Amino acid sequence: MTLLFLSLSACTPVPVLVTDDTGDSTSHDADGPRDSSPPDDSGPASGDGGGDTETGDSSLPDGTDTGAPREVDCSDLPEEVLEVNEVLGARGFHDVAFDSDGWILGSDTSSIIKADIDGNSEIWVPGLGWLEQMDWLLDGDLVVARQQGSLTRISPEGGTETLATDVYAYEVNVAPDGFIWAANNSQILRIDPDSGVKERMQIGGIQGGPRLLAFSLDYAQLYVGVLSGGRLYRVELDDNLDPIGDAELFASGMGNSYMDGMALDVCGNIYVTEYSNSRMYRVSPDGEVALIWDPPLTQYGHGMQWGTGQDGWRDDAVYVPRPYGGSTVAEVVIGVPGRGWEGKLLNKP
Repeated sequence: MTLLFLSLSACTPVPVLVTDDTGDSTSHDADGPRDSSPPDDSGPASGDGGGDTETGDSSLPDGTDTGAPREVDCSDLPEEVLEVNEVLGARGFHDVAFDSDGWILGSDTSSIIKADIDGNSEIWVPGLGWLEQMDWLLDGDLVVARQQGSLTRISPEGGTETLATDVYAYEVNVAPDGFIWAANNSQILRIDPDSGVKERMQIGGIQGGPRLLAFSLDYAQLYVGVLSGGRLYRVELDDNLDPIGDAELFASGMGNSYMDGMALDVCGNIYVTEYSNSRMYRVSPDGEVALIWDPPLTQYGHGMQWGTGQDGWRDDAVYVPRPYGGSTVAEVVIGVPGRGWEGKLLNKP
C-alpha cells in the first residue's frame, strides 16, 4: 500500500511518498453514528494517495494556476485518484465552499475559517457550532445547515440570519431557480430562501433515508445518496424541477452506511464518499460503479467541492473536509474538472 505523508514545509502542498506493505490498520466503527462526538483535533495524518503522484502536467492550459487539461476525453479518465495534498490553513468539518475572493471556507466545529492557497487563514464567522453542508444562494449569501436544526444565511460580510428552523439537514443544494433542496436522513425538503417556507417532496422508492442530493448536468434528474445501504437513486424532474414519479435505483454496492459527499464532474460522472469503508467511488452516467480511492479513515472526506481553477485552486481536484483528521482539508486530484468547466470535451456520454 502506498502511504502519503504530507509535507508542511511549503505554502502550497507537496506530497512525499513512501512505501508501506504492512496494510492499513485503521478501524471503522460502522455500528453507531460517527457524528456523536467532535473529531479529535490532532492535525493531519498519513493517508493513501490512491495512485502514483504526478508532480507536473505539461498539458495544463495557459492562464490557469494548476487546473485541468485544455481537452478532457470522457472515455479516458484516470482510474485512480492522482494526488492527495494537504491544504494548509484550511479547516473543514462536513463541507467546504469557495468564495469569489479566492478563499476556501469551512468549519472547525466552532467557527467558519477562511484560508487562501498560501496557507493564510482567519476566522470569518465565529461561534456557529457544528455545521453540516453549505452552498451559495443566488444573491451571493451562503446557506449553511447547522446541527441544532436551522438553516443560517451568511452575508459576504459575515452577518448571520436564521433562514429556516426545524430542518435538521445534512445536505443543502441550491437549484438554478434559487430554491434550497435539503436532505435530513429521512426526507427531502425544498425551501424558499426568502420566506423560509418548507415543502416536503413526495418521492417514493428511496430506501435507506435520503442524505445526499445532486442534480444531473442538465438538471433533468436528481441523484439521492442514502444514510444506509450504499445505494444511489435517481429521480426524473420536469422543467420546473418538480419530481416525476418515484425514484429508481441507479447504482449500488458502495458500502453499507453513511454516504457523506457527492459531486459531479464535467462528463456527468458522480463521485461519492461512503463511511463504512472510507472510500470514494465514481459512478458513470450509466450507473457503473468504480472504486477510485481507498484511504484510511483520517483521510476520508465528508462533503466535497470542486476547485475553481483560480487563485491557485485546481479545477481537476475535489477539496474534501476531514472530520477524523482534525477537521483539516485535503486536495484530492481526480484529473478531470467539475461541472461547469468550459474547456473542450471529447466523447461526452
